[in-house]
Amino acid sequence: MKARKIIETMERWVPKELIDNWDNTGFQIGSPEKNVQKILIALDLDKNVLNKAKDEKFQMIITHHPIIFKPLSSLTTTEHTTSIIFDTIKNDIVAYNAHTNLDLVEGGVNDSLAKALLLKNTKPLSLIKKESLPQTLGYGRVGYVDRIRLLLKHNKD
Repeated sequence: MKARKIIETMERWVPKELIDNWDNTGFQIGSPEKNVQKILIALDLDKNVLNKAKDEKFQMIITHHPIIFKPLSSLTTTEHTTSIIFDTIKNDIVAYNAHTNLDLVEGGVNDSLAKALLLKNTKPLSLIKKESLPQTLGYGRVGYVDRIRLLLKHNKD
């Protein structure tokens, strides 16, 4: 499948309209025409993630945080972030991220974390009204937990 088809699929779920104005999210590195058979999902595009992608022949990396956040003043191998970008390009790997749009979308990061923590009756912590969308969305989630029992294991020396 072409990278652009994967990106189109992602952006139907996490639309660009949800990207906050300070964020730099989306398709950041590579060719939209790249054939993709394996995708690596990660929080950040760092050296370990890139090495895994190279070693295991992934053609695309999708992260939550953008590798390019601020404008670049150079693209060299001497600085940490730009060396990762340089190596990603050199290895013909596509990089895409979904950040604030994945935080806000229903079923995204905040909802997934709330579900993992077994929160009930969740609602956004901080509401964001996007005029281009008919719904009110927000960052974070607050909710209730059922009574839980905390088990502590003590080592007796």
